Amino acid sequence: MAFYDKLSGKPTPAVVSIARNLQALLNAKEGYAAAVEVFGIGRYDGHYGHRELLDTLIAEMLVKVRAFEPRLKDPQLVLVGKDQRLWVRFLLSGTYDKTRYDFEIFFHSVFRHVRVVCA
Repeated sequence: MAFYDKLSGKPTPAVVSIARNLQALLNAKEGYAAAVEVFGIGRYDGHYGHRELLDTLIAEMLVKVRAFEPRLKDPQLVLVGKDQRLWVRFLLSGTYDKTRYDFEIFFHSVFRHVRVVCA
């Protein structure tokens, strides 16, 4: 049972808990997370709009998902595209409890905010 579930006394479906953990993980900035300095993703201020940013970001997000969300087995992450409001969309797929799940990850290309949604 997740920490927040214990506090609320209400169990949350595991897939929702995984999405919430992924969002916290990917919103943290590496080196600034108080409890674990390696938690979170790096800064990409020098890479605005470059393909190398996306390749680096995909690789790093996969490393962090594998390290800090062990419930999600065999994660795969692909770039889906971007929209007019500067959100870059990724699709993360993985297996939990023998079932394949998809998560949409939205990364704001200016503010670096991340949203994770169960697809």
